[in-house]
Amino acid sequence: QPFVDVGGDFAVLGWSPEGKIFFNYAVAAAGGAFTADASADLDEDGNPQVWGVVHPDLLGATVVGPLSCAGVWDATTASPSTLDVVGPCGANHGRGVL
Repeated sequence: QPFVDVGGDFAVLGWSPEGKIFFNYAVAAAGGAFTADASADLDEDGNPQVWGVVHPDLLGATVVGPLSCAGVWDATTASPSTLDVVGPCGANHGRGVL
């Protein structure tokens, strides 16, 4: 979809995306923890993929992202348990057929 910044939010940052935007983006924060996640259904199969990064606070507490990212998927533990790394938040995320 073409990028339209109706609210002027990117003007505050001093930049805006070029070209089409395919993902929805969100951030959640609590104390010193934050999660930034992005969601899209690129292959239009009705199952969106979510990518993100989860940063814990000093005590190790995390916050789940508004788009459902609780951590980057770790195939070894079969859970979204990897922190401080950008990546897919689910087992099949980023593996769709385009």
